[in-house]
Amino acid sequence: MTDYSISAWIVRDLPLAQGVSALASAGFASVELSADQCPLVQEWERDPVGLCTRLEGAGLTVPSIHCPQPGRFLDAADENARLDAVVANLRYLERMALCGVDEIVIHPTGAGGGADVAPEDSRARTLLSLQTLAARAGELGLRLAVENIGFKPGRPDSDMASLLTIIDGLGDHVGLCLDIGHTEIAGLDMVEELTIGLESGKLFTLHLHDVLPSGKDHVIPGEGRVDFTPFLAALNAAKFSGGRTLEIAPGKGDVAARLAQVSDVKRCWEVHQL
Repeated sequence: MTDYSISAWIVRDLPLAQGVSALASAGFASVELSADQCPLVQEWERDPVGLCTRLEGAGLTVPSIHCPQPGRFLDAADENARLDAVVANLRYLERMALCGVDEIVIHPTGAGGGADVAPEDSRARTLLSLQTLAARAGELGLRLAVENIGFKPGRPDSDMASLLTIIDGLGDHVGLCLDIGHTEIAGLDMVEELTIGLESGKLFTLHLHDVLPSGKDHVIPGEGRVDFTPFLAALNAAKFSGGRTLEIAPGKGDVAARLAQVSDVKRCWEVHQL
């Protein structure tokens, strides 16, 4: 059966014990650690082995980690800021090696900049940063999944083809994370992007969430405008065996109720083999 992970982001506002209990009670077997403000993630930063052991005791494995907020500026024009971002990710790699988590999702850009920032310059800085991270990840036996986060076609981080040019030559342990909400916002075809990722042999993992008509993303599938059926059908026709993480923002109201909604989506997709 296909295994869908849940991002820890959804329990960002819960104390540690409540967050672990809420995730386990929702019927998920695996969690991607994400959101620096989340007590669960903060505990992992403090004691990675202890937190993973605690999660295992609750029936939860950790297949992947999301890069920390300070690590999302790999394209920064200021060299000190770029190096700070690299170091933040390197620290996560060291923690991952301690607790047996194999994969980290990396944001290749995030520094922003105005119209005067040339895409090729941003790309060069991202590549320089990724070269350092790829080298250390290779030494530790870890994988990097570089995520599409650009909301405008033409940015170096916006689509699978652009990311493939950036990671080319960095090693078999460096691949892609396809975030379909970001793909939707960028106005790209999700199935076409999926096909590019699959045919490259570099698609490691997926981030799944819906997008409201307003453009707000990271909402529960079914709440927004995304038609998931063609995407999931193509995914399963290809027998994709990589990660599938439901990356849902906390939202307002009761977290347990929101988790129950996400769990319903998970069960529906599993029953229909999506």
